[in-house]
Amino acid sequence: SKPIALQVYTHYDKAFDHQAQGGDDHLKMLKISYADYSKRPARKQVEEPPTSNLQAPEGCNEFNIWYGRWLGEQWKENKELIAAQHRCSIRRDAGKTKTEERFGEAAYCCLFFARGCCFHGSECTFLHRIPTEDDEKRLGPLNDCFGRPRHGTDRDDMRGTGNFNRMNKTLYIGGLKMLRGAEATHKSLLRHFSEWGEVEQLRLIPSKAIAFVTYKLRACAEFALEAMHCQTLDLDELLNIRWAFDDPNPRAQEAAREKLERQLVEAMEKKGVDLTNVEYYHPDMYQIDQGPDHKRQRVDGGAVS
Repeated sequence: SKPIALQVYTHYDKAFDHQAQGGDDHLKMLKISYADYSKRPARKQVEEPPTSNLQAPEGCNEFNIWYGRWLGEQWKENKELIAAQHRCSIRRDAGKTKTEERFGEAAYCCLFFARGCCFHGSECTFLHRIPTEDDEKRLGPLNDCFGRPRHGTDRDDMRGTGNFNRMNKTLYIGGLKMLRGAEATHKSLLRHFSEWGEVEQLRLIPSKAIAFVTYKLRACAEFALEAMHCQTLDLDELLNIRWAFDDPNPRAQEAAREKLERQLVEAMEKKGVDLTNVEYYHPDMYQIDQGPDHKRQRVDGGAVS
């Protein structure tokens, strides 16, 4: 199916849908990402497991597993991001693993595959592909697409597995360079982020050199968060990827509410529920408001409209 048209948000955006400039790249990347790679073994992305610096910094004695850093590191202001050494390529790395033998349909995606550093290859017990709609349906709200537990609140830095109290499919993209203009940057972002799933919206704010990308599936947003953090684009800009806050714009909130209602109606119709002649049941003592001209009635001594 064709992707949903990317909504126009800025003056330079010329309706980047599937028929406009930039939309063709989106369709090409979707065909590559969702191609059937199950007939070939998954490729080893690295030969040795990635190593991490386990030495505690000076003055730090405890490691915080929630933020993934040593307690006491927060005194380092303006800590620079370090570019990722590896990057996942769906066309090159995706393939069949041993996940079907051990877990079947209950398997999760490989976190190290998303980061481009899985050394197991075809021997891995996790999926080496991007999430699909079937994966989204079986995923519960308490786990992400990698099987990690989600939490009731977002982290202060808006990283991590996310919040199960809100359906967030939008990522914040920082660290952009607008050297080639807004339209070229928009097209470059669309091409890079389409590799991880179908994009519904891509909003670029040139004055702040940031962007927001919304995926159709929550699982794809979770995959893209790990795959693109600390990666570089065409101009070697180092990306800072985080979960986005809810849009405070009332129009955006109303559009999100209407979209959620449409999805609910479509889900009920798929289950065979007829919503055309749905009767409304209410208690006998409940009086329906028929407007200001309706004569007030008294029931058991009390006034009821």
